[in-house]
Amino acid sequence: MRQFRGAVLWLLLLAGAGSCQRQQAVFSRLEIPAARPVAQLPRDGSGEAYFQRPGLSFRYGRKGRGLRLVSPLRGLCRLDLHFWSPAGGRVLLRVCHGGGDGGVFLEKEFAVGPGLRSLGADIRLARGDRLILEADPGGVFSRPLLYPLLAAAERRNIFLISADNLGADHLELYGYPRTTAPAVTQFRRDCVLFRWAFANSPWTLPSHMSLFTSLHEAEHRVTFRVQNEEAAAAGAEPVVQAFPLALGKEFLVERLSASFITCGFSGGINLAAPFGFYRGFDLYLEAPDDHLNPDSAARLFARTEKHLLESRFPAAFYFLHTYQVHLPYRPPRELLERTGRPGGPRAFDFEKDLGGISGIFRGGDERRRADAVALYDAEVMEFDRRFGGFISFLKRNGLYERSMIILLADHGEEFLEHGSWAHGTDLFNSQVRVPLLVKFPGGHYAGRSFAGAVSLVDVLPSVLDYFNINAAPGLGGRSLLGELRGGPPRPEPVFAANLACRSWSRIPAQAALVQDGYKLVRQFPLADSGPRFFAAPPPVFPARQLFRLAGDPGERLDLATRLPRLAARLDARLQAFLGKATDAVPGRPQALPAETLDILRSLGYIR
Repeated sequence: MRQFRGAVLWLLLLAGAGSCQRQQAVFSRLEIPAARPVAQLPRDGSGEAYFQRPGLSFRYGRKGRGLRLVSPLRGLCRLDLHFWSPAGGRVLLRVCHGGGDGGVFLEKEFAVGPGLRSLGADIRLARGDRLILEADPGGVFSRPLLYPLLAAAERRNIFLISADNLGADHLELYGYPRTTAPAVTQFRRDCVLFRWAFANSPWTLPSHMSLFTSLHEAEHRVTFRVQNEEAAAAGAEPVVQAFPLALGKEFLVERLSASFITCGFSGGINLAAPFGFYRGFDLYLEAPDDHLNPDSAARLFARTEKHLLESRFPAAFYFLHTYQVHLPYRPPRELLERTGRPGGPRAFDFEKDLGGISGIFRGGDERRRADAVALYDAEVMEFDRRFGGFISFLKRNGLYERSMIILLADHGEEFLEHGSWAHGTDLFNSQVRVPLLVKFPGGHYAGRSFAGAVSLVDVLPSVLDYFNINAAPGLGGRSLLGELRGGPPRPEPVFAANLACRSWSRIPAQAALVQDGYKLVRQFPLADSGPRFFAAPPPVFPARQLFRLAGDPGERLDLATRLPRLAARLDARLQAFLGKATDAVPGRPQALPAETLDILRSLGYIR
C-alpha cells in the first residue's frame, strides 16, 4: 500500500453553527477542507454539502485519494466513515504517534467493492495522534465521525420508527377485535399511548414531511404533480415533477444532528432524498425494493441491529421506515391463517385487483373486502413480530433502558368505510388516525395514556424539548412534555388536509379540524372533469360534516345539522388556519426518473 500517493490533507474540527459543547463532549464530526468548489452538490438548510447517488446520501467530506486527521480525542475511540467508489479498490488506515509519518502503531487495510462501504476501526489514541487514510483514486469520503467508546448502558439513542400505512383502527390497543400486534401491546407497558393521534395528510410524502418539519402540507408544499393529467388519464406516459422542501424551511433532523449522530434507513420512493429527506442525516439509505419485498421489516431491523453493533455511537438518532404494511399485500401464509381466512387470496395488488388509481372508488362485495382486510392484517402481524424482535435485541444488548423509542405511522388504510380503497383520498379516521406510542428513557411516564388530540407535527417538537434542544421558530406543532409532566391540559386544535399536496388533483380535496372531542371535515367542490379519471365516481359528501369522536370513531353519524353552532365555529377556525397557509412556496421543481414513476405507479400514486 506504500504505492498510494494520494493528496494528504489536514482535517480540522468543525467549529460552526452546527456544533455545540454538548456534541463535542460526546463525538466529533470532522470536516475536510475542500480542494475544489462543491457548489454543484446538494445542500441542506444550513449549507451542509451532501454526496448523493440513488438510494444513498451522506455528508460530503472529500473526493480524493487521501486524508490526514489529527485526533482531538484520547483514550479508546472509534473512527467511522463512509467511502463510495465506482469501481472498488483498497483503503489503508494508518495511525501514527504525533510528528511525521513515523511511529505507525496501527495499520489496517479495507477491500472496497463498487458502491458504498462503511469503514471503521477501534483505536486507543493520545491527543495529537494522527490518522492517515489513503485510497485508490476515484472514491468519495464522507465526513468522518470520531467518538469515545462507551458501554452500552451509557449510550443514548432515539429510534423513530414509521410503519407506513399502519392504521390505528387495526390495532387491538385502539379497540380492534382481531389480535394483530401483540408485541406492540406488550411494548405499550413502557410507553405513553396517545389515544387520538392523527396524520396531517392521508398519504406518505406530505405526511412524513409534516413529521420532520412540524409544518402542515399547505406550509411545506412538498409533493409531486402530474403535469399532463388529461393526457395521462387517456393513457399517455405521465410527466411528473417533484417539489422538494425549500431550503428556507427547516428540516428538524438538522437540529437533532448537533447533539446526535443521525442515520436514516427508509423504503425510499416517497421518502427519497430529492424531496429533502436526506437533510441533517450523516447517512441516509433507501432500500430500493422495500415496497415489493415481503421481508422488508425483517430486513430493516436486521440492518439497524448490525449498524448498532458495528458503530456503537454514544448518541444517535435513527429514523427507521418500512413499507411492510403497504400495498401490495403479500403476507406469510402462516400469518394469514391466523386471520381465520386461509382459503382466500394470497395477495392483493393495487394495479391487478383495483385497476390502479382509476379503480380507487370502485365498490366491492363484502367477501372481497374481508379478504383484503385479512391480507392487510397479516401484514400488520408481520411488522409486529419483526418490531418485537428488534425490541428484544435492544434489551439483550443493554440499549433499551436509555433509549427513546417512538412508534408511529404516516397514515392508515381504508377498506370502503367511506367509499374508497387504500389511502390518499379523504380525511376520515380510517386514513388519518394513526398509532403513536413513545417510550421515554429511564421508563419516564411508562403506562400513561394521553387522551387529547395530537398529530405528527407535535412529535419532533416534543423530542427536541425532552433533550433540551432549541426548536425552530414558527412550527405548526407543539411540545407535549408540559402536559406529561403534570401541567394543565392544552387542548390545541389538530389540522389535517389533502389540498395543495394531493398526488392527483382530480381526487376530491378536503381539510379537517379536531378539537374538544369533535372532528369537522370540510369537502371542497370536485373539478367537473374529475369523474372521467375514475372507473367509478368519487363519493359525494356534504360540504361540512361533524363527528363526535369518542362515541363514533368510525364517523357514521354526521352531527352538522344537529349542532350547527359548533359546526360553524369549528369551520371558521379551519378556514382561518387555511387562510394563513396559502402563501407558502415549494422548492424548485425537478423531474422524476422513469424508474421512480414505475414504482409510484405500482403503489397507486400515479396512473
